[in-house]
Amino acid sequence: MRIAMIIKKITINFILFLLLFAIFDLIFSNFIYKETFRYACYKYDIDFYSLQTNCVAIEKHEPTNKNFKVYTDENGHRFLGQKKDSDKNKTVVFLGDSHTYGLGLEYQDTFTGKFEKKINDYKILNFGVPSYSPTVYNYQLKIIKEKIKNVKKIILILDISDLLQESFRWEYNTENNKPNLITEIAKKKEKKIAGWLKFKRENFKGYRLITFHIREFFRSIKNRPESKKEEIIKTHWGEFTYTDKKNLREEYWEFLNFDETLKKMTKNLYEISALSANMNSELYIVIFPWAETLQYGQNSFNWENYMIQTCNDINCTKLINLFPKFRELKNSSINWRKELYLTDDIHLNKRGHEILYRVISKAVF
Repeated sequence: MRIAMIIKKITINFILFLLLFAIFDLIFSNFIYKETFRYACYKYDIDFYSLQTNCVAIEKHEPTNKNFKVYTDENGHRFLGQKKDSDKNKTVVFLGDSHTYGLGLEYQDTFTGKFEKKINDYKILNFGVPSYSPTVYNYQLKIIKEKIKNVKKIILILDISDLLQESFRWEYNTENNKPNLITEIAKKKEKKIAGWLKFKRENFKGYRLITFHIREFFRSIKNRPESKKEEIIKTHWGEFTYTDKKNLREEYWEFLNFDETLKKMTKNLYEISALSANMNSELYIVIFPWAETLQYGQNSFNWENYMIQTCNDINCTKLINLFPKFRELKNSSINWRKELYLTDDIHLNKRGHEILYRVISKAVF
């Protein structure tokens, strides 16, 4: 009897705790907390995301534990925060993911920010959004074709993560004629479920904040190098370049296998090239290595050679290949990882972005 009373009391207290936490979280989410810990300027739909318009926020880069400021313009593009000149009749468009977005850095320190600041003859538009891939770039370019006139140059930045993003993150939905998140489509088709998820996302940010940091903590332990010699983490994004296909982590290739994903990506790049030609725009494709690619090589799949061949096949204006430059820098310094990339992260640091700016500038302008 006594045990039953104790269990009953614990249960009631637990329910009260959950109720009070939910009430506090509703107040916290709607009146107190500004989502600054990660991607604060995101605009979420259930099956797609983009950047909010006219957003000013402080984002936190988790690996380095440093904050950086983000400004977006009236069209939802990251920019320097100063009003752009509207009298420039020639436009340069940058397409890409978090590297183009400039994750972890103040915008003036990114290669896209440097172009906006230093190039006077063109209007610079940065369409980069973290975790986008060629399926989304293809869609973005269709919108650009309809809405932006006189696009002279399209600069597409591709990296090894684009392939995996094509596999398990993005697919083109013919019903609404836009890219949709594959996992969202698979799990959240019903509107009632979708509505609840949106409500939870907007009103239970405290819960999301706590669970996010718990996940990040365990992920950092899991991804910690196994020995002092292996200082550069092997990621699921880049392992296909140095790991046999049969040994790839299956959970990331369950929607499309490696060969199917490669065909999908190539098809999107062909369509991007055709759209660029239809717009009378020059198409430049930029590739650069992640640290793990430099460290572990490309013996399983040579991403660099694939991009060289693909750019030739789709008749792009020029492939801007930074692999040789980064190899040279790696061979010239024992501290190359620290000198080119953010601490404990895949993204380039200030110097890495400066190199991208200089090489792209010389090749394009």
